Amino acid sequence: MAAPLVSSRPLDALLLDSQSLHATQASAERYRAIADSSFDLICELDAECHFVYLSPSFGATTGLEPGALIGTSLFARLHPEDKARLIAEYTAALSGARVGRTEHRLLHANGDWRWFESALRGIGTGDERRVVMVSREITSRQRHQLELETLIAFAKDVRVQSDLAGISHSIWNHLRPLLPTTTLLLAWRDQNLQGESLSVFGQSLDTAFQESISRSSQPDCPLWKAFLNPQALVENIWSDEICGFSFKTRSFVVVPLRANDDTPGALFFASDKPFVWTEDTVRLCLMVGEQAAVAVRGVALLRSSKETEGKYRDLINDVDAIVWESDAATLSFRPRPSTGSVIR
Repeated sequence: MAAPLVSSRPLDALLLDSQSLHATQASAERYRAIADSSFDLICELDAECHFVYLSPSFGATTGLEPGALIGTSLFARLHPEDKARLIAEYTAALSGARVGRTEHRLLHANGDWRWFESALRGIGTGDERRVVMVSREITSRQRHQLELETLIAFAKDVRVQSDLAGISHSIWNHLRPLLPTTTLLLAWRDQNLQGESLSVFGQSLDTAFQESISRSSQPDCPLWKAFLNPQALVENIWSDEICGFSFKTRSFVVVPLRANDDTPGALFFASDKPFVWTEDTVRLCLMVGEQAAVAVRGVALLRSSKETEGKYRDLINDVDAIVWESDAATLSFRPRPSTGSVIR
């Protein structure tokens, strides 16, 4: 078979071609040849919205066998939330009122939902009335849009958090739907112990938790590497335990949290499945790390401010105590004069 045709033409233009090419038998054969060679997903649907024809690219994109779908309903593969919208557009196309246009999700053979942009046009007459639907996958575009909206909401939320547990919780709530992570750790290096201890704030599918890790007890913990190397660490296949924790880890991403040429903390995204950290998911982890680093630095400044304020109050209290003792030692009291005496 010839190599598929990569088309940059609008979907409406392809629909007009399909409508004109159906006029004669020869043209119909030519149309099928073009459809068979196109990267766009092209299908014909009867008046009941059952598949009559599917281009080979339909199978390549959805992982489904086109032949097995003939006679089945399009709605059986459609996301429930998109059904009403596609019914309206299909009805408009079938009646000839207008070209139908919609964005919708179709179920992939692996169980994932893929996004498509589709245009629908009615062809034929009478009992031969059908709808041609031309679709292009826009899953990446939709994901990028969702990532952008999520990162904006996360940035607003994480910057108002006043402690590390709140930052960890914010990351988990906003990013969990977009990442394959099953456990999240936010590690903070304790400067009071010369950086040899980590305070860890964690989130999992079941609960939130807080632990401490020392270098002496867990020298091989991957979190320590974040404080030695400013680059993210990605392990897509892992079989050992993680830093003494009991949660299952088959792959992970470690992102250093950099602030003023220092690394006060790190994010650890763990998954219970191997080979799930793609370039896109790692890129998202890095963007989350940038926002988290700003929030962590804010918490550090807040901590420092509170510690300074506490020392200042202690100093004031000490000075007040010293002054009071000095005054008490130098106080002199005059005896009350006896009756009849004259005070001059």
